Amino acid sequence: MTSQGMNGTVVLNSGDVYIGKVPGEPYGYKRNLRVTVDVRMERLNRRPAYETTTHEMVTEPLDFAITTGVWQPSGRDIVSGGATVEPLHELTSLAPGVTPEMVAELIDMAAWHLNAMQAGCVHQEPRYRKNPRYGNTEIDLDNTPACPETGYRYGHAWLVHELPEGFEERVRAALPA
Repeated sequence: MTSQGMNGTVVLNSGDVYIGKVPGEPYGYKRNLRVTVDVRMERLNRRPAYETTTHEMVTEPLDFAITTGVWQPSGRDIVSGGATVEPLHELTSLAPGVTPEMVAELIDMAAWHLNAMQAGCVHQEPRYRKNPRYGNTEIDLDNTPACPETGYRYGHAWLVHELPEGFEERVRAALPA
């Protein structure tokens, strides 16, 4: 069953799927903590067409997001989480039905997180600067050259990095039944 999502039609919304456990000590707990993965995929349809990172126009591309959560022993709230798969690297045990291969696939697919929110095209190499206020490094929008093929300015739109063929099936196979 599909439903209307934030930007299109939801094709997969896994919710928090139990993957395994990590040591609790780095998070301030003596016992191991549960780790969950939440995967969401939407077929984008709020616009008639979307520009890709290669400047093609596509209709209804698939958008992918993956987040993890490391949960308090009570299970009431997470102690760490978000758009990271780092806890998957730290697993000491796996949930029933989860294999090391499934975990490796989830880690690999995380490279596609927010594939429909790319600030630059494949022809651009962003330039960086140090933020004088915060001291962090950030993309310098003013000095990143425009795309040599189209003139697209980095950060002026969200471009879609299209998912490879069979990606949805890979995601479904990497989640326990």
